[in-house]
Parts: sequence; C-alpha cells; structure tokens
Amino acid sequence: MKFSDQKGITLIALVTTIIVLFIISSISIIEGTKMIEKAKAQTIETNMYTIKGKVIRYVEDVEAKNWKKSSNDKETANNQQYTGNYNFEKINDLSGYSWNTGDSVFYILTENALKKMDLEDLYDEHHTYIVQIPKDGDTQKVDIIYESGVKYNKASYYKLSDLRNVLQSD
Repeated sequence: MKFSDQKGITLIALVTTIIVLFIISSISIIEGTKMIEKAKAQTIETNMYTIKGKVIRYVEDVEAKNWKKSSNDKETANNQQYTGNYNFEKINDLSGYSWNTGDSVFYILTENALKKMDLEDLYDEHHTYIVQIPKDGDTQKVDIIYESGVKYNKASYYKLSDLRNVLQSD
C-alpha cells in the first residue's frame, strides 16, 4: 500500500483551516464587543434624552411662573420650585466636578424626582443623573450628566451633548 493512494485531508490543510477559523472568530468577537459597547452607550443616551425632554418641560414651567421677578428673587424661586415641586436635589458644592460652569445650576435627579417624571424605571442607585439648568432659563442649554460616565471608544463621556457628538460621528 502506497501513501499516495490514501484519500483525505492533509495535516497542512487541517491546520490552515483551524487558523482561518481562529482569525474569523477573533474578528467577530472584537466587532461584537464594539457593537455591545455602542448599544449600551446608545441606551444611556436615549435615557438621557428622555430625561432632558421632561426637564425642559419643567424649566419652561418654572420660567413662566417666575419671569417677572428680579434675578436674585427669580433664582431663589426657581430653586424652591425645582427642589420642592419636582424633588430635584441641588448640588451646592461643585468643586469636585470637572463639568462645572458658573452660568448654570446643577441638580441631582433623586429617585423621587424620576418617579414624579414617570421615569422610575431609569433609577439606579449606582448611577446618578444630574441636570444642568442655565440660570437664564435657556432650554437649548439644558444638559443631562451621567455621573458615572459612559465608556465608549476607550474614553468616558459624562454630558449628553458630548455623548451625542461622539455617537453621531460613528
């Protein structure tokens, strides 16, 4: 019996096939991980947009009630309405936050605030949403901050405006 009469695949063909399958599977895993990361980021972005829509409605309501007041009285009245009527929790010390801007007021959305907005499903004790409301009441400048950050493309994004820009560019 000669070796040339045997039929079947050679060891080289088998190893080549295994290497090709390994390369294909590693590419699939890498791309799959990227897709999962992007899906998570998009889910948080959607939640942030939902919150922003409700907050804008509140800002418009508060501004309508207090538009005639002087700037100091207006700021006090606005704070009372956000904390009292809507259960927002004002952040008084912004020294530990990098996104601090002097022309805005920042509020933590508590569990009660999200319930009042009918968004209790978005509450998570490990991840906090923060609302940035401009002192001038300009609803175009309202922003939502995800305090723990959204990890995407090896970076962390906190503000909805930043996350939106990076997701739109992909």
